[in-house]
Amino acid sequence: MSTTTTITTVTPSQLDAKKFPGYAKLLKILSTADNLEHMRQLAVQHISAVPKPPDAEKHQLTALNWDNADELAKTLMPVTDEKKDDYNCVLTTGNGDCFFNSLSWLVFGHKGRSIEMRCRCVLDVVLNSQKYLDPEFLARGAEHLDCHGVLEFVAKRSGFMAEAMQSPDDYEKVFFIELKKMASAGLDVGLWAFFPATNVIGCPIASWFPVLPDDADQEVHHQCHHTFLPTESAHMQPRPPMMIQWTQSHGDSHSFDHFIPVMR
Repeated sequence: MSTTTTITTVTPSQLDAKKFPGYAKLLKILSTADNLEHMRQLAVQHISAVPKPPDAEKHQLTALNWDNADELAKTLMPVTDEKKDDYNCVLTTGNGDCFFNSLSWLVFGHKGRSIEMRCRCVLDVVLNSQKYLDPEFLARGAEHLDCHGVLEFVAKRSGFMAEAMQSPDDYEKVFFIELKKMASAGLDVGLWAFFPATNVIGCPIASWFPVLPDDADQEVHHQCHHTFLPTESAHMQPRPPMMIQWTQSHGDSHSFDHFIPVMR
């Protein structure tokens, strides 16, 4: 009696798809890391299976139902009243994922790929961690900033240890804390997240920070109202920036703890 053996040919892309655990599970894997090198090793084990990044130009949103406009955010826009009608602020959920919800809105027109955006940003940072601790590299990605003080500038708007920073070692501690937050769905992130986000979507991101009352600390506006540029921009075509605005979730006039996407 003869037997027939069926040989199934599997292409490399099919193999990658089988190995890929999904963005949510990959984030959980990365968030278990004890230190930066451990997280890098975990990322290296999975990076080849991650699908090709999205094309921001291909998926650029062209239309929206503006029933979900954020009217409070619109009043806080850092533009003149005459220009506010040129923009629309999208109402997004303030659930700790608002930055990545905003990225998903900007690229795909909905928040459904927020976890993917979070995961891609984490992978970009952890696989290039030494660059993200290099002031010259960061200064290339933040318009109007030079190398002097750029690490302190980013760290102060990222980690809860920021006020205690005394040495370069402290920056690395804050960086890893921020990276762990970035790898944990539902946890908010700070300024470090803007840098990988520009690389993930392949275009600049304008960080819009509201104009503060005269009695407020104006340094916060100066630090956070920037255009962030793709740091790996040599192979990218010039594109106009996408806009993410800092706004409020609780109505405190001096507290801006929420991100929303802004559309023209």
